[in-house]
Amino acid sequence: MRESDGAAPIVEATRWDRETFERGHLFPRTPLCIRSTAPDRDQLTAWHPRHLANQVGHREVLLPDDSAIDFSEYVEALLRLEGEPLHGERGTPGIPYLTHVPACETFPELQAEEWIPPLARPNWLERWELRGLVPALWLRWVELLIGAAGMGYPSVHFDAYITHAWVRQMHSRKRFSLWPPFAGQPDHLSHAFRENVLAADSPDTKTLMGHSQPSEIVLNAGDVLFIPAGWWHLTEIFTTSVTLSGNFVNDSNWGDFARAWGPTRGRRQRLWFAAARAVLWARNRATSAIRVLSNPASR
Repeated sequence: MRESDGAAPIVEATRWDRETFERGHLFPRTPLCIRSTAPDRDQLTAWHPRHLANQVGHREVLLPDDSAIDFSEYVEALLRLEGEPLHGERGTPGIPYLTHVPACETFPELQAEEWIPPLARPNWLERWELRGLVPALWLRWVELLIGAAGMGYPSVHFDAYITHAWVRQMHSRKRFSLWPPFAGQPDHLSHAFRENVLAADSPDTKTLMGHSQPSEIVLNAGDVLFIPAGWWHLTEIFTTSVTLSGNFVNDSNWGDFARAWGPTRGRRQRLWFAAARAVLWARNRATSAIRVLSNPASR
């Protein structure tokens, strides 16, 4: 696991290219925010919570306590909270922050996979070599997160198994606080680690993680954020918010991912895992070579 002495400032850009992203952010593992200069009005309308409820409200979603509710019922309860006083943990109202909803499977009508940003590819989790070795949901890793003002993820965390994360804000605004990895950080967040090490309920994000001050950024509708593997983060919502997020793996974080995920597999799967990595790495090198040869300016 790589580590940093302090949180690097979050670079903001209005455009990006593959070579600059890989050299400046993907491999060094530094965050990047790509600002939307002209948000698509149709997008802003299509991802408003009420419009979503009209389109896919008949679908059921699971709440954090594993109880099921119609999506339209959840949205109506959420919208009723606008303008009301907040209460509960981290200012959370009486209904929970809805997270980790597998968007492609729960809401096929939304075609959420089309919103995966180009910077999240290549994603080795989508390749046939890993079929059967990773959960099927990871093949199209797009999650929907929706909540009201004052809500946010309940604890500071980094994403599963040292995967990179992307976030696309679809409606309203959301604040992110990010911290770099620290020495001795685990490869996966166990319940015991969360309970014994993290001061998740600290009201002051400046003192939440002892090894670094956070870098903070507010995402507006249309913005995309790259959160590198192993980076800790926490969110806070200002007004009713809709976000898409997902995770990805490639040669920039494969070693850490394999070390975190591999031990959870049997011996035969670990051997296949190693063979798959060799095939994926060779394919990636060939693709990079072709890209360089076809673009003389990059040589």
